[in-house]
Amino acid sequence: MTGPSRRLPTLLKTYAVLLLFLAMNAGGNTATAWGMKHVPEKMSMDPSLYLHAMLNPFVALGIAALIVALLTRMALLSLADLSFVLPVTSLDRQVVPARNNYPPAVARHGLDLCGRGAGRNHVG
Repeated sequence: MTGPSRRLPTLLKTYAVLLLFLAMNAGGNTATAWGMKHVPEKMSMDPSLYLHAMLNPFVALGIAALIVALLTRMALLSLADLSFVLPVTSLDRQVVPARNNYPPAVARHGLDLCGRGAGRNHVG
């Protein structure tokens, strides 16, 4: 039986994984950016400076969150079509600017464009 009662758990799982992806990606980008702003040295060709930057707790947390986001996106691709996943996961491009106090018109315009693309696609 493939009626609405069997599609609902898949749909809920898809949106739960989507929310986890958006949270991990936005949190990872924000933590990495904040941590890199507080690294005293400028990056150069010296690998020890990169190691020092990665040992910053916020940068390490951001890297871990981005790894989880990548794994979550792979899980999301196993649950939904690519035509749904790509436009909807682009919402993270608006979450980070909104959290970093970019002008509201920039975030609103981006959300409008993403909403138009995601509205034409479906899960399934």
